Amino acid sequence: MSTHPVLVNTGHGLIGAIITEPDGNPRRAAAILFEGREGRRSGVNQVWTLTARELAGMGVTVLRLDYPGWGDSWAVPPGIPPGLPMREVIAWFRERVGDVDLLFIGACFGSRLAAAVATEVPNVVGLALVNPYVRIPPSKKFTARARRAVTRLAGRSPRERFDRSLKDVFRGAFRTVPSLAIVADGDGRTPAFMTMQRTLREEGVPLEVQTFSGAGNRTLGGQREGRERVVAWARSRLHELSPR
Repeated sequence: MSTHPVLVNTGHGLIGAIITEPDGNPRRAAAILFEGREGRRSGVNQVWTLTARELAGMGVTVLRLDYPGWGDSWAVPPGIPPGLPMREVIAWFRERVGDVDLLFIGACFGSRLAAAVATEVPNVVGLALVNPYVRIPPSKKFTARARRAVTRLAGRSPRERFDRSLKDVFRGAFRTVPSLAIVADGDGRTPAFMTMQRTLREEGVPLEVQTFSGAGNRTLGGQREGRERVVAWARSRLHELSPR
């Protein structure tokens, strides 16, 4: 396999990325890794680097990138929503890899972006979300603190509240693309996602959920577990797909 950096010119500036490619042809599929907000393309403890190598060993070309204002995308204003240049990068990547099946893999905040664009891009055949963050971002404003206090008094946990503006995004993605959520039962992001998933399940929206013990990406064990499950999911999807 080969790994090499690229700079993708977008309307908002240069986006720095890494492409990991398998040896030989034909390539079986391509994958895009969506890191969490303010994350780097390598992931914590190189988790995305290792994931990309394992996927390339299965015949998958993998793209992972730095978000605007971070890493090698430092020249892009950090206030630019990642989805704007990301859509241009995806279009560039599609031209490079050709008409192959695509796998989208999102982590934490990256799950939101992966789900949002999964329905916009042709040939997306799988969506995997690792410890997705759907909670309302914490606020220090008095009204937000008061709302959390009322929630606790009512016997509910603020951790279970999800951003309802995301519901349509995930509903559309799960109904369009075969999807898997991989969540750690001890991760603070999990309760809100499971609450949202239950409301979608009541509407008949399909989603497979795999749960494992631990604190998720904050531990080496959780990073390894998440990576192994993503790789196993990708292998399963490739096995199910018929050759073009």
